[in-house]
Amino acid sequence: MGKGGRDLVTRLATRLTAVGILIMLLCSQWISSVQGSWQQLNGAVGTDKWIVNRNVVSADGGLTLAEFERLGERWGQLPITAIARTTEAADGGPAAAAIADIVGVSAGYQNFHQLRIMSGSFFDSSAAESGNRVAVIQADVAERLFRSGDAVGRSIDIGNTPFTVIGVYDGLGTVLEQMSDDGVPDIIVPVSALLAARPDLKIQTLELAADPDSAIQDEQEIHSALQSIGHRAEWYEITNMKRIDVARSQWSLLMRFINGGIAILLCIKLLMANIGAARMFFKEKTAIADWTDVIRSERAKVAVFGAAIVGWGACIAAVWLIVRFGFQIPPDWLPDQLIDFRFYTDKIKSLWQARVEQYGYVPSSGELLGAAAGRFVSLLFLAGMLLGLPSFLIGLRLAALHPSPPAAIMERLALLIAVATALSFAVIRMSGMDYTVGWTDIAVIAALFLSAHHQFQLKKERFANVHQES
Repeated sequence: MGKGGRDLVTRLATRLTAVGILIMLLCSQWISSVQGSWQQLNGAVGTDKWIVNRNVVSADGGLTLAEFERLGERWGQLPITAIARTTEAADGGPAAAAIADIVGVSAGYQNFHQLRIMSGSFFDSSAAESGNRVAVIQADVAERLFRSGDAVGRSIDIGNTPFTVIGVYDGLGTVLEQMSDDGVPDIIVPVSALLAARPDLKIQTLELAADPDSAIQDEQEIHSALQSIGHRAEWYEITNMKRIDVARSQWSLLMRFINGGIAILLCIKLLMANIGAARMFFKEKTAIADWTDVIRSERAKVAVFGAAIVGWGACIAAVWLIVRFGFQIPPDWLPDQLIDFRFYTDKIKSLWQARVEQYGYVPSSGELLGAAAGRFVSLLFLAGMLLGLPSFLIGLRLAALHPSPPAAIMERLALLIAVATALSFAVIRMSGMDYTVGWTDIAVIAALFLSAHHQFQLKKERFANVHQES
C-alpha cells in the first residue's frame, strides 16, 4: 500500500474511532442525565411513589373529594396528592383562547412534581383546600393566551369560571418534557376549584409517597384501601414508580458492563499471549543456560514480560470492579425452572393481553413522563451498542494496520476522550439536562481502547510472521 493509501486508512480509522467514542460516551452519559432529570421532575418524593390511575373499565369515573380525604387519613403522614384533569378551551379574554390540558391538584402536588416557576408563585395548601380560583400556567400557554409571558394577575375562563393567574412556569425546559406530550400540564388549578367549576369531573389519579413505615406497603394493600372507600381494585392501574426507576437505571450499567466485558475478554487474551510468549522465551533460553543467568542477562526483557502480565492482570481486576453490578429481574419474570417454555409463552401471552386491555387507557402525566424517559433511554442504549461500539472497534482494527508508538497512542486516546467529553457536555446541556462527568465510563472506554488496539496489533504481527514463514 502506498503512502496515499496509508494516509487514507489512518484518517478513516481516526474518524471511525472518534465517532465511536463520541457515541458511546454521549449515550452512556445521556442515559444517566435522563434518569437524573426524570427523578428531579418527580419532585422531592422522587420515584419513591405509587401512581393510582383510573383505567378503562372504571365504572364510577374516579374519586370524590370526600373519598380522597378518607384515603389520605389511611395513608398517614406521608405525602399524597389528588389529580383531576380535563382538556378544554381556556379563554384569555379579548386576546385569545387555546385548547389546554388542565389539571386540578390538591395540596402536596409539588412533593411529586418539580415546577420551574418563572414569575409569580404556586398556590399554597390553604388555597388548594379552600378552592380558591387561582391558576398557574405554562409559559407557552401564557404566550398563546396573552401574547406575553407576563400573565400574573390576569384572568382566564375555564368552563365559564374565571381563574386568576398567580404564576407562570417553564414546562418544556428539557427534551424529556418535550417528548412526553401531555406529561406536563398546561394549566394547574386547585382540584376543589376545578371540581366546583366542572361538577361532572372526578379525581382520576392519586400519587402516594412510598415508605416502608407506611400503613400501606404494597399493591395489594392499596387495593384494600381503595375497597375500604367503596372502589373496586380492578378499576385502577397501580404503578410502582420505584420499580420502574430501578429497572431503567440498569441500562447505563448494562452498557458499561458490555463495554467492560469486551475489554476484559481482550485483556485476558493479551494476558495469556504474554504468558505464552514469556514461557517460550524462557524455554528457549533455559535450554542453553541456567534460569538465574537468563534473568540476569535478559533482565530488561524479563521486566517487560512481567510488567505486561501484571499490567493486563490489574486492568482485568480494575475493569471488573467498575462494571460489575447486580442485574435485577422482576420476581414475576423468574420461572421455577430455568428451561420452562410454557412459562415464557404464558408470560408473553399475558403481556399481549394486557396491552390489548390498555386500548383507550388515559395515562396520568407521571406515567407519560416516565414512558418518555423509557423510550429515550432505550434509543440511547441501542445507539451506543449498534452504532458506537461497532464504529469504535472497526476504527481500532484499521488503526492497527499501521502501528503507532505507545506515546502517540496515549496522546490520541486522551485527545479523543477530551473532545468526546466536551461535545457530550454541550449536547446534554443543550437538551436542558444536568451533566456530570462519568469517570467510570471514561475509564472503561479507555481500557477498551487500549486492549482492543493491542489485540488487533498483535493479530497483525502474528499474520505478518505467518506470511513471512510461508
